[in-house]
Amino acid sequence: ADLSPGVVTLTVQYIGAEAIPRGGGTGQTYVRAPKVATVDFAYYVPLPEVVAVRWCEFCQTPSRTCLVNGRCANGVKPTENAASLRGVGTLTVMMRNAPAVAHNALTGALDARF
Repeated sequence: ADLSPGVVTLTVQYIGAEAIPRGGGTGQTYVRAPKVATVDFAYYVPLPEVVAVRWCEFCQTPSRTCLVNGRCANGVKPTENAASLRGVGTLTVMMRNAPAVAHNALTGALDARF
């Protein structure tokens, strides 16, 4: 399937048994007009948008994500839109329309090439 942005034509056709029309008899064939609807619409890929950035010095363990119920380890509230300069901790970036990123499905860790 082609998922690139552009104009897309969507066609829906009813396929199924028709009820016998009022006054009609069973066992007879009735010619019906096809039920089809067609529409063109513009498909686009929205740009990624950063919704929130959270930093935790220590993550919840064991957990697939650092934040659990919006909290870091020991129930500590994460720092918002800032991170430590010491080089320790975990930065969590929440996005809308994020691109596909290679990651470990078990741990949630990003591919080292990202």
